[in-house]
Amino acid sequence: FGSSYVAQGYFASPCLAPPAPTHKKVRPEMMQMRPLLLLVLAARLTASEGSMFYIGCYKDTPSRDLPAIMCDSSCNNGKTNCGSNCWLGASSMTPALCSTLCHRYAFFGLQSGNQCFCGNDYGSYGKMPQAECNKKCSGDSSVMCGGFWRNSVYANSVSSGMVAKSNNMSLKANATMAYVFP
Repeated sequence: FGSSYVAQGYFASPCLAPPAPTHKKVRPEMMQMRPLLLLVLAARLTASEGSMFYIGCYKDTPSRDLPAIMCDSSCNNGKTNCGSNCWLGASSMTPALCSTLCHRYAFFGLQSGNQCFCGNDYGSYGKMPQAECNKKCSGDSSVMCGGFWRNSVYANSVSSGMVAKSNNMSLKANATMAYVFP
């Protein structure tokens, strides 16, 4: 197997600088990384298990922007995905709890202080002013959990493979370039 050399603005390798692109051990394809790929790789590297990224306040309707409605096990015979017939009324709703309930989805949203919704896309009904997501979370009054027909939407990195809508979400990431040696 080989070793890898990582450059992050400084070099923690015995080398003083990264190898030149013409270096015989540098794979040419590694020098042609696409910026979007770098963003995705950086996001995957910097997102820790259980972390989430707040995206913003979005409008909801009865058709549901985030179609999977989640609830606690006391509802709907112990199932956590309750469909449209059951609402989470627990006094423990937080973004962390909703993130865990929505672990199979890329995004989740909190509404009216205690409702949790999940989906792999969001924003169908438009972004709203942050002031409209004004309901405190039932499980943590220091955090806002949506509002009346308003979702506080988060990107969920608990899901398998975080997905980001680049036009709606910006991630702060350290640029990292990896040189792979055979």
